[in-house]
Amino acid sequence: MSCFIDEIKLKGYLVQLNIKNPELSNYLFNELNLTTYWGKEKTDHVESPTITDLNIWRITENGKEFYSISVHDYFKKFFSGIDLSAIKVALNELYFNVFDHANANGNAFSFIRYDKDDEKILVAICDFGEGIARTLRKKYTSFKNDSIALENCIKVGISAQTQEYNRGFGLDNVASTLKKGDMMRIVSNQALLRIFDDKSNIKIFNLDFDFNGTLIYFEVLIENFEEEEMFDDFSFNDE
Repeated sequence: MSCFIDEIKLKGYLVQLNIKNPELSNYLFNELNLTTYWGKEKTDHVESPTITDLNIWRITENGKEFYSISVHDYFKKFFSGIDLSAIKVALNELYFNVFDHANANGNAFSFIRYDKDDEKILVAICDFGEGIARTLRKKYTSFKNDSIALENCIKVGISAQTQEYNRGFGLDNVASTLKKGDMMRIVSNQALLRIFDDKSNIKIFNLDFDFNGTLIYFEVLIENFEEEEMFDDFSFNDE
């Protein structure tokens, strides 16, 4: 929805949300402070009063690496002794992916929260750029449709290589972190990829519409993160 609002605002239109559900209205306007993002000046991030929500984040070139670190440090306050480096790496890959491939002209957002009931970290990242499938098909002409392109995007070595430092490990790194009880969905152009548990359970769906951009959503169980290794005694002495 944030990407959609941004798209309409960029075209010079007025956006007004008429929300009949009081709880939803309170959540969007008072907890997420949605209208603040499109005030007199664009705002990249507004703190949420809900402790489990990290709120919407407008993905920017300067902030993309900082935010993955910020998210990691935030959750470490609540889950000490757990190695959360995988979530930092995954976010880093996805944020860099937006600027390396998407050509979204700044129309990209993420939303992250912790679901206390299911004990999961939920992550959604969306951009209104060219789309992963379409970008890959420009390079790999053997990918005859968007479904084939999306299925290959989580394989090692597959990359549009729009930047010299791309190595094609980004989405594979994210998908490879998934374990039993986790889930990931990628919608791009005219295809949807869904992973349940891990990469051994992948399904691809053709869409009858074109999502001009990329939406990535994944859920990871806290219990699937490994415990941090602790070293009680450490010495450089040869004795």
